[in-house]
Amino acid sequence: MKPLGRFFFQALLLAVALLALDLGLTHLPDSPGLAVPRRIYLDFRTRLVALLGPNRDPIATQIVAGGKTLPPAAGTVVAKPGEPRYFYVDQRGDIRFAATLEEIPSEYRGEAKKLER
Repeated sequence: MKPLGRFFFQALLLAVALLALDLGLTHLPDSPGLAVPRRIYLDFRTRLVALLGPNRDPIATQIVAGGKTLPPAAGTVVAKPGEPRYFYVDQRGDIRFAATLEEIPSEYRGEAKKLER
């Protein structure tokens, strides 16, 4: 029983230490030595939280759903079943989805890749 109690105590200590680190990196003012690690952590934390939220990209949602359950957004071109769908990375590093090559800006068309099933 003692090893199990020690495990839970150490797990609790780790959780408290991680919470303290999170609060420190998110709420304390910038200091010269922590500016870069803080920016990296906040970016990581924002992306991690965004993974848990709803998907707001209607084309990506349409592609994942296979075009079967969601109506297309107004003005959206939808690939017909059997036609290839595409994705590309924009200048900010965001992954964008498109139903046709014509939807992809010309500067990214050469880098666009077909989605495989």
